[in-house]
Amino acid sequence: MEKNFVKGIGLALALAGAGCPPSEAHAAERQSLIPIEIDELPRVAERPVNLFDFFKERTRWGVGFDETFDSNVFLKDNDPQEDYISTLEGQVIFLDPRGSVLYGISHEINAFRYHRKDLNAIDHDFRAFFDLDPGGRFQLLSGYKLIASNQLLLGPEEIDILRQNSGFQRVVDHAWEARMEYALNETNALIPQLVYTLHDDQAVNDGDSDRRILTAILDIDHDLRPNWTLFGGYEFGEGVFPTNKLKNSEGHTMRLGSHYEVTDVTDLDLVLKFTHRRWRTDQQSNDFGYQATWKHQLGSRTQVDLRYTDERIPSYTSTRLQFRSTRPSIGVLYELTPLMKVSAGANYEKQRSGGKDVLLGSAASSTVSRRYGLNAGLIWQIREKGHVTLDYSFSRSKSSDYTRHLWVLGFETEL
Repeated sequence: MEKNFVKGIGLALALAGAGCPPSEAHAAERQSLIPIEIDELPRVAERPVNLFDFFKERTRWGVGFDETFDSNVFLKDNDPQEDYISTLEGQVIFLDPRGSVLYGISHEINAFRYHRKDLNAIDHDFRAFFDLDPGGRFQLLSGYKLIASNQLLLGPEEIDILRQNSGFQRVVDHAWEARMEYALNETNALIPQLVYTLHDDQAVNDGDSDRRILTAILDIDHDLRPNWTLFGGYEFGEGVFPTNKLKNSEGHTMRLGSHYEVTDVTDLDLVLKFTHRRWRTDQQSNDFGYQATWKHQLGSRTQVDLRYTDERIPSYTSTRLQFRSTRPSIGVLYELTPLMKVSAGANYEKQRSGGKDVLLGSAASSTVSRRYGLNAGLIWQIREKGHVTLDYSFSRSKSSDYTRHLWVLGFETEL
């Protein structure tokens, strides 16, 4: 039956659990050098002759290199500072399939240098996972993720005025997840999930963003038709801020979604959710959010994706309790040749802050932030497991009045 989640070496392991700001979630989730789907892996491995063969057959290596030009590294409206960033990437993955059991670890290292600012840093991304699939009515997937990253900015630029021009800020995230799928019958599946995350912002001016997030989810999938799956469930989220307890909150969310294969080349996804949230300040909110996605294969070479999201999200770095985010976007992927693809897209985001100001202790006037962007890219497969990429993105903030151009030339390959 069609499921509403994707299993992979990245797992779900959402860093923010109960609702991470899009900018932070995007920055935290890097694309793996070696993409692996657990469902596609063989479940039985050959018996090794010795210990060396055991690790050789179960270990995969990847390397990469990025050269980036950033026209405005601090997102400033006046006197923007440009820089060239060089990044060396390396990843090793160990996978050991044993029949119904699959376990493994992954470690990715990214060493980068900002040449004009003379700054160097190393990011680490470590993951461990365990998958149990006996081929019966249930499947269990659990994992742990550790990301230690260095960031010049964190979250929306309006929030981080104190952090600009202050060099790198070290951020460490831990996330634990356990998820099970249990087939009730041929058309229904029960999917419980538990995620616990720790976020440690080690900057002096961390905006009281250190937090612990617990998320518990119970979903049910139902195959209404062979081409139409409905899913719904309940989500509980609790956020604890050790240095700013006024931002502690808990939320209760009811969620309903649909995955509908309109035709062989068109998919339509819709997710609706209603959330009741309560803060330690006794402020409460009832919010409705939704996300609609339309995917269409236009001919044999072109794929078009349209997405529209409208939701209210807790604020982790500003003194406001929450903000509403509206994000429409479009993306196009075109296959020039069997070895070369190009992409293009456009996006817009509007954020409106609201709620009580935890520092002022009273309601504050709403502020509106608007940003839009354009992007284009090319990926060229130059060997069986290696490719060259060229990406360009343009972003413009209507509120802070900054403009940014970003060029990235990269090479990645599995050894």
